[in-house]
Amino acid sequence: MAQPGFAVSPELRPGAPQPHQWLWPARPPQPDDTLVLFFPFAGGSAASFRGWARRLPAGHVFVGVELPGRGRRAREPYAVSYEEVIAGITAELESFTQRRLVLFGHSMGAELAYELTLALEGGARRPALAVISAGRAPSTGLGRPPIAHLPLPEFLAAAVRDGLAAPELATYPQLAEIYGPVLQADLRLVEQRGQTAGTPTSVPLVLFGSRQDRLVPEQVLRKWSALAAAPPTLHLFDGGHMFILERADLVSATLVDLLEQTRGNGGRPAPL
Repeated sequence: MAQPGFAVSPELRPGAPQPHQWLWPARPPQPDDTLVLFFPFAGGSAASFRGWARRLPAGHVFVGVELPGRGRRAREPYAVSYEEVIAGITAELESFTQRRLVLFGHSMGAELAYELTLALEGGARRPALAVISAGRAPSTGLGRPPIAHLPLPEFLAAAVRDGLAAPELATYPQLAEIYGPVLQADLRLVEQRGQTAGTPTSVPLVLFGSRQDRLVPEQVLRKWSALAAAPPTLHLFDGGHMFILERADLVSATLVDLLEQTRGNGGRPAPL
């Protein structure tokens, strides 16, 4: 869901010189650091999790994933497929010497985190953990009618109706002009995914969800279990589909605890 009006934190400011395109570290990683890749929700950017960078435990570096068409890549054309996004991220990871990865994605970002998990699973950068937050498992499909093909005004009204956008996005023309096309492009990617059985992964999965999420209710979130080698740990919060913004302090604190316990447990997530 788009988050209109957010400010960009200093470490993520577009004017700062950055050597990467897809991956945006909050600070230069040290050799033994764990890279924690944050995949944004539809309409979001690397800055969407800006406050989380300072909350990660020692030895963990926030790395925001920046898709083209927003933020410091605002002048680039939008991505046209998940394959394009994953290929770009995978290639850019080669410029990092750090081998330990943790992936966190919300909604659309959860789907991308899963796809990157599959791409990296057999190599030296196999993720230690993937956190799937409010993401629909491949077998559950879209869960709503497609809307990305609609003209922008109708699209925004439908996105608000479905809980995919803040009401302000359909109310204020200036916000609609800035954020509407980004959200529409992202949902076009989501709607191309289709419904498949999915590919199992041996990477440990942890599930974050909301008790009040109409788009990804608990029974849908639990479908990820069919793709996991071990039963995923499930953490439920209060709030709607965008509970990560509504309950940011609690959700980020849960992630921090998970990162600390996972690192101290040989890379396996410990129940919280």
